[in-house]
Amino acid sequence: MKKIIYIAGYGRSGSTVLDIKIGEMVNGLSTGELGFFFRDVSKYSSSRCSCGESYYACEVWGRVFEKESFNSKVEEINRRCFMSPAFVAPYYWLKILLNGAVPSKKRLNNGTIKILDEAFLASPSGVVIDSSKTAWFCYKRPLYLKKLGYEVIVVHITRPLDDVLSSVSKGDNKVLMGDRKKEKFFKILRAKVSYFFSNKKAEKLSEEVPYLKVSQIDLKNDETATLEKINEFLKGAGLGACDHERGGAAHLVGGNRLKYKQVK
Repeated sequence: MKKIIYIAGYGRSGSTVLDIKIGEMVNGLSTGELGFFFRDVSKYSSSRCSCGESYYACEVWGRVFEKESFNSKVEEINRRCFMSPAFVAPYYWLKILLNGAVPSKKRLNNGTIKILDEAFLASPSGVVIDSSKTAWFCYKRPLYLKKLGYEVIVVHITRPLDDVLSSVSKGDNKVLMGDRKKEKFFKILRAKVSYFFSNKKAEKLSEEVPYLKVSQIDLKNDETATLEKINEFLKGAGLGACDHERGGAAHLVGGNRLKYKQVK
């Protein structure tokens, strides 16, 4: 069975760094926020793979667009996956009135599977690390992937709320990367609500899949001990012996500006 190590929790908590570290540990493919692949491709002009290439030109993700009809579905799938909940019902009714149908679940499944198929082909060990986390749009993703037939192993990274809010106050990643001109309204309040929501949903995953919680503070202060803890957990979850010195591949998706500095 294909294994996905899923990094859960809230953003600004060190998930990108942890994604890369685990990828190196298990000789896997670090994919970053893979749940936002459709959004990044269809919406944000500056988004690109951490290898430095656009998604279309990337040696891994570029192959996704070679699949028949996949490219034409990106924008429609993006609307279905990431529109505001307030517009979901009107959108469905409009689609029914105009076309007699709505985007099918099968179509969404096919899009997800095509992306993951390329990720597993590019992974040196056949293990993929996905750090989409468990905020509003992706909190069901780990169980969704499990239902699609993948073996999902969750590492939940946490960070003190004060530290997260300090990071949020420095600016939105999309603004800093030039894809959005203005900051979000009520960003501190939004961050507080999302922080508690994301971590609560991450903890619930312990009831469904192998689960480990780690602290960003511990990872920062004693990286060796924290990685060893994760290493033992992953071995217990059936990944076999993990070597910290192997060094996996990385083609990170998502809007974290740090990914371009972390992977060269």
